[in-house]
Amino acid sequence: MFKKTISILMAIVFVLSLMPMGALAEVAGEENFVTGQIPFTNYAYSRHDPDNAANREKVFKYQANDKSTYHVILAGGVYDGYAQLNFSGYEEILGNKSTTATYKIGTGGTGGQQKCIDFKAYVMPDNTDGYSWETINGEIANTLGLNNIDGRPVLFERLDNTGKRAEVIEGDADLSKVVNEINGTNDNSIITLCFDASSATYLRPWDSTNESVEGLYIKYNPAEISNDEYVDTLLENISELKDLTGDDDITKTGLPKTYRGMDITWVSSDPDYISTDGVITQHPEAKDVILTATFSYKGIHETAKTGTAIKEFKVNVPAETPVEVTIPFTNYAYSRESKLNEKLGVLTFESSGVTHRSIATGGDYNAYTQFNLKGYEEILKNSKTSIQIQLKAGYSAGGHTLTNIRGVLASDKADSYKWDELTCDEADKLGLHDTEGRPVLFTKNDDVTIKVTQDPVKVDANKEALVAALEENNTNSVVSVYLEGLTGTSYIRANNEGTCLIIKYYKSEIDEDAYYADIQSSFVWENITSDAQEALVNKLPTYYKGADIVWSSEKRYVTSSGELDIPSDRAMADDVLTAHVTYKDKSFTSEEFEVTICDGSLILGTPALTVEDGVASGSFAVTNATGEDISYILYLAEYNGGEMVNLVPETINAVKGIETSETITAKVASGNKVKFLVWKADGITPAIAAIEK
Repeated sequence: MFKKTISILMAIVFVLSLMPMGALAEVAGEENFVTGQIPFTNYAYSRHDPDNAANREKVFKYQANDKSTYHVILAGGVYDGYAQLNFSGYEEILGNKSTTATYKIGTGGTGGQQKCIDFKAYVMPDNTDGYSWETINGEIANTLGLNNIDGRPVLFERLDNTGKRAEVIEGDADLSKVVNEINGTNDNSIITLCFDASSATYLRPWDSTNESVEGLYIKYNPAEISNDEYVDTLLENISELKDLTGDDDITKTGLPKTYRGMDITWVSSDPDYISTDGVITQHPEAKDVILTATFSYKGIHETAKTGTAIKEFKVNVPAETPVEVTIPFTNYAYSRESKLNEKLGVLTFESSGVTHRSIATGGDYNAYTQFNLKGYEEILKNSKTSIQIQLKAGYSAGGHTLTNIRGVLASDKADSYKWDELTCDEADKLGLHDTEGRPVLFTKNDDVTIKVTQDPVKVDANKEALVAALEENNTNSVVSVYLEGLTGTSYIRANNEGTCLIIKYYKSEIDEDAYYADIQSSFVWENITSDAQEALVNKLPTYYKGADIVWSSEKRYVTSSGELDIPSDRAMADDVLTAHVTYKDKSFTSEEFEVTICDGSLILGTPALTVEDGVASGSFAVTNATGEDISYILYLAEYNGGEMVNLVPETINAVKGIETSETITAKVASGNKVKFLVWKADGITPAIAAIEK
């Protein structure tokens, strides 16, 4: 080790300036030596009974209010006393050949004289430092080795019988035990001690004047200290990152900020892959990242030169393993079309024969299915996400050729129907028999005969079309698919693990915070439902872009699940609604929505009112679903203050099952208000819709 000569004057100045870890003082007769005090800290004790775990008491930081017992720890008998020593900054000093150490401990008592006899301090396992001393219980103390000191090195001991009720005792300490501990894997330079005595002994970290007397006193020569040499010595055996972290996987360890008393700062060649805090983010492509570590060691000397060194480490961040999920086909159904275009009912297929839960495509059969994509909305939009359809054929009398099959996205409205109750007329309305212009989700065109014993066939899917179907007013995230056999007849094994939608994506590219922010910003009435706030007819959704919705109703005319529940003697009612929206572990409450709820059996449509250039227009569209013809009266009323000055009525006849619309107009004087009302023309039912401007 390089040694430099220091003058007596410089030594005096140096000694006076050093006070960071405790008092440093010149040692008489040894001008070049100084002494630093490292106080005991985190005093604690526990009571234990080796034969009875129930009697082990909690380990805690002792903070007695009585000055006579202030900061006292008990050792001996069934008690174990503990303390810690922080050697941060002294690492190089401890390794110096001329450095020596002594200890001082104040003894005390509460009820009588306590003798310090056969007293020992054991160096304990390093991992005790990481525990909260106030909360360590007896069982944890056992696992830490606090109640098991066999084989641990003895740092110092006192073996005479001269203890008094209050005195300061001192003796030599075996510094090599400290050096061995710190040079092991003790990066934070804290050592835990267990005090053991053959009889009960009170140790006082403070004397009666509250002056600190207890601790370890290290005597050393500053001229023998070289921080640069210390850093170089420590880094001689550091060639790979695992030499610092102890593990090849820094996702478990992170990047250390200290190492054997040295501070470490990090620079990453690509923070997107490895941050300076050691957070690894995998991407679809692997990459080598250069981590540059700057090591610095100052020690306790204000005037000493800081030792520094720089090392580079190459770390390969492997490619992210994509997550693969499968979504089964659901709600299997088929309908048959004859050459005369006679359509049979659409039904859930429940055959008990060999074609159990198989659906036929091609010829005069049309097959339908659905995918529930709830929870995958953001994932599906990801740039690296890929989608495949996996099909497995069924059979009735042998192999069936799965050729020229395509899946066409059917009308979005199909999700809201009960599949087992669909009639052919309803199927027509849904567009299930009309794939013209609908996007193709997948196509299988090669001639392959697939039997049930063979592997399923995977077909690439049109992700853009699927995402578009999700974003097109599809609040429940269910997508319907029309399966079309262009030639021949094919059986698809619907209820089989081999038939499903396969989504493969990378977690690193999913920004859930941004997606949640989009849910919040886009959660407005117009995006939630097609009903107007002034004429709420249909059930409100309980799902929006992957988020669950629970509704609150001021008048309780809407249930938490969005069902409308107005009194039977009323055709319309006003209410104030709020939505509680939850997306994974995040949630928010929407703004208040003032709504007018209308009886859906009377009105299926949206009244609208516009006022422009002094002309008011009230329009109303209704689909009569009551099973009988109904007449409605439309009123366009003009008010000046509270007095009606003009009224334009119009009658509209709604034939059952037919959609009917009507628009009425009237001139409006400046400053007047207009109200548009719809009444059932029976002379009894009150207004079922009203808008005012």
